Amino acid sequence: PKKDSNIIECQRNEAAIESKVGDNAGITHHATVPLQSGGERFGLLNVAKPNTVSYSEEELELLESVAFQMGSAIERIYLTKQEQEMALVKERNRLARDLHDSVNQLLFSVTLTSRAGIEMSDQKDIKDTFRDIQQLTQAALTEMRALIWQLRPQGLESGLIEAIKAYADMLNLTLTVNVSGVLQFPSR
Repeated sequence: PKKDSNIIECQRNEAAIESKVGDNAGITHHATVPLQSGGERFGLLNVAKPNTVSYSEEELELLESVAFQMGSAIERIYLTKQEQEMALVKERNRLARDLHDSVNQLLFSVTLTSRAGIEMSDQKDIKDTFRDIQQLTQAALTEMRALIWQLRPQGLESGLIEAIKAYADMLNLTLTVNVSGVLQFPSR
């Protein structure tokens, strides 16, 4: 069977030796194995030991096994992080929905009721009390809308393109983006 590992003469080490930069501790070659899980690769694992130019089949198999376990651990970390982020987004959305559906509606009802109280009463002090209630509920509605706005999913504050770039960066991907004809919409 074809192995994913290989043995490489380390060019950086050779350059360091030729430039007399530091001690290479007798390292001239390294074994390279991919860090992967399934078909997804996360990087490479380079392993070297002094005065070694080749590795046995058993050593390479062990390195591949260790690299696979490391790749699987990296994948689990990514998946766990994604699950946590999704749970946070779901909870934020639930809170925003609950605030909008219940508290926001109640405050709106109090505003309408106080407006009706102003219209129905002939006494100035009662009208003033209803006006105060109306102003307080309007302030509470404004505050509630601000809270709901803050609960929206994070990441789009700077726009979709920046969010895509940040996501690519999180995945350690190199991304080139060319955009034309983009309008910057107001944040509210």
